[in-house]
Amino acid sequence: MNMENRLCLIIPTKDHPEILGRFLESVRRQTVKPGLLLLVDGGDRTIEHLLGRFPDLSFQYLRVYPPGLCKQRNAGIRAVPPEYNLVGFFDDDYVLFDDAIEKMMGFWSRQNGRVGGASFNTMDSGCMPHDRRLFLRRLFGLSRGRGGDILPSGIGTAQYPCEKTYRSQWLSGGSTVWRRPVLAKFSFDEWFAKHGVLDDLDFCWRANKEYELYVVAQARVFHRQLSKREFAAGKITVVNNFYFVSKHPGFSKPKLIWAYLGKILFQLFSFLKTGRTDPLKRAAGYLAGFRCGMGRKIAKFDQHVS
Repeated sequence: MNMENRLCLIIPTKDHPEILGRFLESVRRQTVKPGLLLLVDGGDRTIEHLLGRFPDLSFQYLRVYPPGLCKQRNAGIRAVPPEYNLVGFFDDDYVLFDDAIEKMMGFWSRQNGRVGGASFNTMDSGCMPHDRRLFLRRLFGLSRGRGGDILPSGIGTAQYPCEKTYRSQWLSGGSTVWRRPVLAKFSFDEWFAKHGVLDDLDFCWRANKEYELYVVAQARVFHRQLSKREFAAGKITVVNNFYFVSKHPGFSKPKLIWAYLGKILFQLFSFLKTGRTDPLKRAAGYLAGFRCGMGRKIAKFDQHVS
């Protein structure tokens, strides 16, 4: 590892010992290992016993209860020892290619102070960010032909997988590395704490005003996501998107509504094509989110949709 850069990884986790063990095994195989793994545990059962399986990794263990993804990330930031100038985040359901951290640290060794954050390249995201062929996505304002874009609707376009390192407006929060001064200046908005959906978009929108953000193509990872409750996921995404647009001037609620009407249409197309019910559940969740986002005031001060 470049002697000028020392990396601490923060891993929020909650009652996923097997999944966390899989992640740690992929870290153990790294050609370049992080200096410290800071586990921020919000689970009902402690996972300290798991750490003994990885004697060649350096751990710091922190309990945060009640849990919340943004709350755990912020607690982890405050606990990072002063000798680390790079701070990364991984959700526990990622698996790293063996040279992922080596490639990421190589990227940072070539950067100056203008670069504030970088993300790993998620190879199984299934989202090609530069697809210019989808006329309907452009029609509904869901694409301007480039990855990592934050659109006037307040929706972020997909970043992965990519073939070349490129500058992005936002980074997926579950696999990123940040220069420490960025995290001293910005924190994760704990309004998103319960579900942790679009918290990364909000964080990056603020950070990108002062720092450059990049997706590092060679730093490859897999995201082995847990199965989602499609209705709840759809509803939460819309509610949080309305909150994001309400919070930051310059975004358009009418464009957000139009974009989600397009998303609902795409889910219906998917149902007709595959016969699977998940797209219908997701579309129903989007509609339920509209009722919360449009019919009620989304207030930050009480951390609830009221």
